[in-house]
Amino acid sequence: KIAQQMGTRNFELPCDAQHVSNIVNAFAKAQTWDQRLFQRMSYLAQRFPADEFDGQILANIFNAYAQLRLRDEPLLRYLCDVGKNMPSSSYDGQAIANVFHALAVLGYRDEALIDHLTAMLLRARQTSLFAQDFNAQALANLAWSIAVLQLSNEGLNRFVCEACARQIHAMDQNQLRQLHQFVVAHEVEKFVDPSELPQLQGILDHRGKIEKAFLEEIKTSPKNQKTDRLELDPEEEEGKPEILGSYLQQDVAECLKILLRGKVDSTAVRRAVSEVPEGAEIAGETNPVAEGGDFSVEEELREPVTGYSLDIGISGTTIFIEVNGPTHYASGSHKPLGATTMKRRQLQKLGYTLLTVPYWQWPGSSVTGNTQEMKMAVLRRLLAPHLPMLVGGEIGAGEEPVDLESEPPAQALEPGSFMFSEDLGSDSFSLDVPIADIFSEEPRRPGGARGPG
Repeated sequence: KIAQQMGTRNFELPCDAQHVSNIVNAFAKAQTWDQRLFQRMSYLAQRFPADEFDGQILANIFNAYAQLRLRDEPLLRYLCDVGKNMPSSSYDGQAIANVFHALAVLGYRDEALIDHLTAMLLRARQTSLFAQDFNAQALANLAWSIAVLQLSNEGLNRFVCEACARQIHAMDQNQLRQLHQFVVAHEVEKFVDPSELPQLQGILDHRGKIEKAFLEEIKTSPKNQKTDRLELDPEEEEGKPEILGSYLQQDVAECLKILLRGKVDSTAVRRAVSEVPEGAEIAGETNPVAEGGDFSVEEELREPVTGYSLDIGISGTTIFIEVNGPTHYASGSHKPLGATTMKRRQLQKLGYTLLTVPYWQWPGSSVTGNTQEMKMAVLRRLLAPHLPMLVGGEIGAGEEPVDLESEPPAQALEPGSFMFSEDLGSDSFSLDVPIADIFSEEPRRPGGARGPG
């Protein structure tokens, strides 16, 4: 109710950038956002002159939108324009780290702002006061952001390596997991010449501790809890995007098992196996495909180089399927977030064939007709370029790879969850939102939850 009132009133009381920062941060901490309120905050923020902002205000607004996965591109562009013209005296280390982290979470790059923040950080890194601003959390956020955004500035990477090595004893499990992804990004993608970054060894000296923290997260992830999600009613899981993702993953896996039953092409298998990257015997290490045998489907496989958990693998091949629920995308849109993009990029770099089933392309219970056959059709389209025997084709049949994320939504989701772009006029940003949210009487939480909880 507060959000709705604030979103529709005209703010006759004085309002400045600090007020906007306070409001959006309060709702971000509560993990609740109201469409009209945040449209109003965006409208106001874009009309404040640059001198109303300082580094902390800017970082707080960035951080709030990142926490709620709101990729409001007109607002982000305006904030980046303001930020890149701010003097170094406006920022402290925490603000710089928070801005980098928000850009990385949302998968949003602004080269001018990134270069400006990097230059300020490197100029001020020698001062003791500035160094104190970079606590363990700020350094972990900065390291993770470098990995997601592939920031190749050698000076920035050296600073982060040295500072993280000094602070690693103070890092908690989540911060160590962020550091793990920084290490993996350097080893897999090599966006900085390893010979120019000997400081990375200071982090690698603690590799066991870092990897253990990352693998513990995978074990405790909701998707890895062994419950029979296929017996759950999807409508009972509304507002729990991580459980929705688990339900979808198991549904996709069950359909894939049916689709592949009795389907094998020894030529395709031999070709796929020959492409397996060195040290990457994942899918099929306990159930290989022999000539004349069936494919098998395995779930929750750990990739040995990166430590990533892979949703679904087809034994004896390099083919893996990621079933992406709502938390992989910016709220109300189909744009992948930074973490999802990084994972995909690194696995492809290692030579895997990574296919994606986004949640909005998977037929739901509201679809009329043969839902099972529609699901099979989605999987056939996705796999045919890689396993042509599924559609009676031969190797090299010329099927083009399918990108389901780039296609318009099929009749795939539950009632009230189709997406559309609402034209709000030139004074507001355009945001793809579920139709039900326009008419909802309650604020919406990321992932679909409503009300105060």
